[in-house]
Amino acid sequence: MLLGTLAAFQKQGCCYKPVGYYTGQNGIASDQGQPFQRTIFSNDKTNRVVEQGMPGGVLGIKDPSQSHTTRTIYGSATEGELVRWFGVD
Repeated sequence: MLLGTLAAFQKQGCCYKPVGYYTGQNGIASDQGQPFQRTIFSNDKTNRVVEQGMPGGVLGIKDPSQSHTTRTIYGSATEGELVRWFGVD
């Protein structure tokens, strides 16, 4: 997965920038028809954030196999994990 992620970025100086993102006029980012940030929330009563995309076709929410977004996975800790992290009073 890491190789696929890096393939969509190119090294420019000290940083990696998304390929095709800075192709607008005068080096300004091109939104590629997706000028807004998008957030997807869970479909339950918690209404937690599941995925966030940024403006632009490269960083926007789309097919998960081609997406460069921030995804959040929620879970719960077992009693043993809580004791290991916080100790026992």
